Amino acid sequence: MGKIIKAVIALQFILASAIFGAGTTAMDILTSDTGIRAIAMGGAYTAAGNDPEAIDYNPAGLARVKSAEAQAFYDRGMTGMIDLEMFNGIYSQPVETQFLEGYFAIQGIYLGVPGVMNPDAVDDSGNSAPAAAFNETFIKATYAFNLAKMDWISADFVKNLNLGVSIGMAMEQIGPYNGSTVEFDAGGQYFVPDTKIVLGASVMNAGLNVKVINDSSPLPLTFRLGAADSFVVDKNNDLLVSADVIQDVYDYTRFAFGAEDSIMKKFFLRAGYNTSLDTRNASYVSAGCGVILDFMQYSVSIDYTYRMELFDAFTDFLSDNYFGLGVRF
Repeated sequence: MGKIIKAVIALQFILASAIFGAGTTAMDILTSDTGIRAIAMGGAYTAAGNDPEAIDYNPAGLARVKSAEAQAFYDRGMTGMIDLEMFNGIYSQPVETQFLEGYFAIQGIYLGVPGVMNPDAVDDSGNSAPAAAFNETFIKATYAFNLAKMDWISADFVKNLNLGVSIGMAMEQIGPYNGSTVEFDAGGQYFVPDTKIVLGASVMNAGLNVKVINDSSPLPLTFRLGAADSFVVDKNNDLLVSADVIQDVYDYTRFAFGAEDSIMKKFFLRAGYNTSLDTRNASYVSAGCGVILDFMQYSVSIDYTYRMELFDAFTDFLSDNYFGLGVRF
């Protein structure tokens, strides 16, 4: 049994340290990048986010969604020595009642890797121990609103300020061991008057420590600041540019930059760059494209993003492919 425990602990160490680069925090699913459009823009989405994908960067961005919308994306790629896959689904819609007026979303994420074998591990009967599997599941609910909807604030600036809050539950299983926790997010987006500039700030992954096996680790508490601006290139092209500063309390500061060219509001080209102050952490370049197709009263978006890791703990050039589908009602 001792060897089985050691195998599970070794898997935990590989996943936390080698794959995700944050060995001191729990729930790697909270540091895994999500959103096809957001990843293509380098994760510079604190101020730029204006769709359901924004809830993992700044929940206030959900207040810019104007109709019911469902999104799903799939990621499959080699991350370090491990073959990783992720499923992510989001549903959002406006909410208007006598007591509540804003925008609501619910999200589910699954992150997993195949079982990892340890040939030296045996069970109590002397047989080879089963593979140590790893998976994490995350469920989150988000509510966002424009501050002007609150009657108790009458200042003019509130009409330019969106706020958002989230509560989520994260669950982790490593071999026969598991742990869970609740996390909270909060953020705001401010629209600078007489410009197209948007400023954003958020606090993500606030919550209690998680204990798995014998280790108790904190959540990856993260502070984000961002700015975005848009320009009219010509009658058929609109350009969005964005930049973020990202501070994981238990890691080094990261910088993200992104751009999106909207062609006739139907075709989209995106690019991004994400890097760290610590050269031992990975830097990324990303690019993607998307198209919106109209079917009767529905709009269907199809998106693809390719992201390449320029450096990681294994000194290799690794990559991920992301595929996404969205429906606007």
